[in-house]
Amino acid sequence: MSNLVLQYDIGFYLDPDRFLKRMHIDGENEADRNARACVPELLELAEKITKIYAFCFRGHGEDSVMVRQADCCREQWVCLCHLGPEILDRAQSFMEEGEYLKGYLLSEMANDILFHVSSEMDRLVEENCLKRGMFLTRKYYPGDPGIPIETLQHYLDLLKRGLEPGTLQVRVSSGGMLIPEKAILYVMGADPDNCRISQDHDCSKCLKVNCAFRI
Repeated sequence: MSNLVLQYDIGFYLDPDRFLKRMHIDGENEADRNARACVPELLELAEKITKIYAFCFRGHGEDSVMVRQADCCREQWVCLCHLGPEILDRAQSFMEEGEYLKGYLLSEMANDILFHVSSEMDRLVEENCLKRGMFLTRKYYPGDPGIPIETLQHYLDLLKRGLEPGTLQVRVSSGGMLIPEKAILYVMGADPDNCRISQDHDCSKCLKVNCAFRI
């Protein structure tokens, strides 16, 4: 079976209540009231300008993903989701116009939108695997112990190989960061002998206790 790159069509979603809870905007002081008042306008703006991209490379052992726990599986999945630059550009414009609160909140909204896209992509990948009797490992990220940050370029190359030139508008900076900034990339393995790990995210069970998305 040959390698395959899938592109998922994932729609815009942001839960304003979850967003306010994550940002700890729950008081009755003037700052919290002002922030809450901005949210409807920014949510409408974000839905208009946000462009969403989600790609997955599915390998079958021909190409190493440099993660032992995934390479030993029947399939290797490289998952990338990112937002277009428009939403951060608008947040920066707010900052330059002196609308610091709006700029900050819109940038943070982008994080929540991206988190939803990642979660939805996980669900679709898990569904794909379960239909074929396979179970996913946990996620492995470049920069995790034993996974050099330099693997980012290798993963992008695997994804680009299965796409038309110019489709994937993501690159790695000289400092080892993904550009555009609002992007997530990780690796998973899929195999019939894996223990089943649900991809439905539960912050209370996540080991990333300092994650900005934790609520």
